[in-house]
Amino acid sequence: MHTDHVVAVIDWEGGSRGWMKEHIEEHGCRCVFFHPGDPVPEQARMIFSLGFFHDFHQLLESLEALPPRKRPLFIHWNTEGIPDLRFPLWVMKWGGMVRSMIGKAAKRYRSGVLRLFDRRFHRFRYIGDYLHAYQKGLLKHLFDCSTIYVEKEKRLGLPAAYVPWGTCRSDYDDLKVERDIDVFWMGKPRNRRRNELVQTIRTRLERYGKKMVVVDGVEHPYVFGRQRIEYLNRSKVTLNLKPYWDDYNFIWKFHLAAGNRSLVISEPFLPHNPEYVAGQNYVCAEVDQLVETICYYCEHEEERRAIAENAYQLVTTSMTMSRSVEKIFTLSELF
Repeated sequence: MHTDHVVAVIDWEGGSRGWMKEHIEEHGCRCVFFHPGDPVPEQARMIFSLGFFHDFHQLLESLEALPPRKRPLFIHWNTEGIPDLRFPLWVMKWGGMVRSMIGKAAKRYRSGVLRLFDRRFHRFRYIGDYLHAYQKGLLKHLFDCSTIYVEKEKRLGLPAAYVPWGTCRSDYDDLKVERDIDVFWMGKPRNRRRNELVQTIRTRLERYGKKMVVVDGVEHPYVFGRQRIEYLNRSKVTLNLKPYWDDYNFIWKFHLAAGNRSLVISEPFLPHNPEYVAGQNYVCAEVDQLVETICYYCEHEEERRAIAENAYQLVTTSMTMSRSVEKIFTLSELF
C-alpha cells in the first residue's frame, strides 16, 4: 500500500471522476481532484492528466508557480488524435509550436481573430502544448493509446510510451437480456463520409430485415452509463467506422462493446494496437462488404458468440483500466 502517495487528477470536465478515483485508489494511492488554474494540491506526488479538453497552459502556470524541488511528477495520458500522419515531422513540430503560442495568446488578449483561430487545428495544439510543457521541464512522461502515435511523438522529441486503453468495471455488465438489436451504432457523425455510410448501411440492412439502432446525438441522444450498457447487451453487433483515415477511435467502441459481449465489426484501420486481432476478437471487412458481413454474423450465432467471448476475455482480464493505470505508475516510477 502507498497511502502516503497522493495522485492529483486534473478535473477537465468531471466525466471521468468516478472511474479514475476507483482505479487509482485500488493501487493504494489517494486520489484528489483539482481544476486547471487552481493551486496544485499539497502533498501531491503526481499530477495525472487524461485526454485533452481545455486550457493546458493554465495547468502549466500552476506548476511553474512552485519551486522546482516542490513540483510533483507531471504525466499526461493522451487520448486525442495528432496531426495527419502524412505531414513531415517538421510540419508537425513547428505547426504545433505556433498553434500552442496562438492558443496561449488567445487566452491573454481579447482578439477576435486569435479566438477564431483558437477554435481550429486542435491536433496541432495538442502536440505544441506537449512540446512546450516538456521543454519547460514540466512534463515528465507522455503516454498514448496508439503505438503509431507513440513512434511519431518520440521522433518529435517527446518522452512518449505506449499504454493501451483499458476497460472500466463500471462500463459493462451481463444483464441476461435478449439481443433484439441486430446492429448498434454510437458516435458523432463527425463528417459527411461517416454520416452517409451510417445511413447507407442502415438502409441496406433494412432490406435484409435487420434492425439497426443509431445513437448519434442527432436522431437519438447520446447514451451513457447503465443505458449504454443496456443497449450493448441487446446488440448482436456494434459497428465501427473511421472518422478519419488515420484515427484510432476503434478502441473506445471496442472496449465498451466487448465488455458487454457485443461483436465489433469494423472497416479496416491502421494497426494502432497489437492486442486487437481481426478474426480473433473482432471482425474486419471492407466498406462494400460490411452489410453482408454483418448479416452473416447476425445469422451465425455460434461464430459470433465465440469471437465476442474472446473479446470479452481480453478486455476484462489483460486489457483492464486497472492494468493500464498500474502500467502508468510503473513507467513513471511512482513507487
